[in-house]
Amino acid sequence: IARFVVIFPQLCVLICIIYATAKASQNTLASIAEGFSPDPQKFLDLKVWVTAALQVFSFIP
Repeated sequence: IARFVVIFPQLCVLICIIYATAKASQNTLASIAEGFSPDPQKFLDLKVWVTAALQVFSFIP
């Protein structure tokens, strides 16, 4: 049970990060496909999410 309590929040955070990264990537790819320059804010969001994901992975033993 203790292991589940430790792993479950990390799993939730990881799912949120994957969802947000996929959403940001999809928006950026859609912008490029439509011929518009990608929104720098979306790239910033993606960079922030990837950094957060790496930090989460470093905490998982």
